[in-house]
Amino acid sequence: MYRIREKGKNGTLEITSDLLIRTIRRRFRGERETIPLREITSVRHDRKQMRTDDVQVVTSGQVWEWKVKNAEKFVADLNQALASD
Repeated sequence: MYRIREKGKNGTLEITSDLLIRTIRRRFRGERETIPLREITSVRHDRKQMRTDDVQVVTSGQVWEWKVKNAEKFVADLNQALASD
């Protein structure tokens, strides 16, 4: 599980064998969205000076942009999951 920041909101990302699960915390309940790994076309990692780097995940219909803590490990794990799919 990886901690993220998206549009001013905190959340988490979890990589499973066939899904990328994104959960953003809201005031009363969390917003959860699943992204199938087979729909991901590219992953881009933009290194920053601070601990949270920008990561961009591109699918056929949408572009997801997050600030991810431990982004290098997240990108490596996601690329490994994409290669095994």
